[in-house]
Amino acid sequence: MTRFVRAALFAAALAIMPTAASADTLITPYVGWNWGGSSGAESTRVSFDTRTTYGGSVMWLGSMLGFEADFSTIPNFFEPKALEGADVFGSNGVTTLMGNLVVGGKGSGFRPYLAGGMGLLRQKVADFGDFVDVSRNSFGVNVGGGMLVGSRHFSVRGDVRYFRGLDDPEDVLRLDLSDFSFWRGTLGVSFGF
Repeated sequence: MTRFVRAALFAAALAIMPTAASADTLITPYVGWNWGGSSGAESTRVSFDTRTTYGGSVMWLGSMLGFEADFSTIPNFFEPKALEGADVFGSNGVTTLMGNLVVGGKGSGFRPYLAGGMGLLRQKVADFGDFVDVSRNSFGVNVGGGMLVGSRHFSVRGDVRYFRGLDDPEDVLRLDLSDFSFWRGTLGVSFGF
């Protein structure tokens, strides 16, 4: 029985190897901007200024589907540009770490794709007035798309995503959208392996 299990595992590994080896792995450092950021109900909505975004992603693309791990940080997200340098908000920003399903194929040339998923959405405002430290880790979702232009080993990538926070649900099986949201556009260089 043990030999049969080993043989079955070995055969499964051999069957999976060509698929994994044929996938494109893309590492993309990027820079971008966020816009349309807001939080709060309609009557008390607060809008946030555009800020520079830094980050990177690792994307595995098969013939039609793939997966992406995306990390970004937006320093000074909550600080109004009118108060820039006044240090009213202290160290603040938004950090995202998302796992996304990607619809789009590997290859070269012009390659559009769609991506969406969920992960960590961290909001931080530290040392507010030197006596309050507010940090919030929550789940968030993102959806968007972009395009890769170039070869399998080197391409330019443009991407636009919409991010939205999730409230802690009362029911474990339900995900409620929060009032916190923003758009992010990025431009990067993808290195393929």
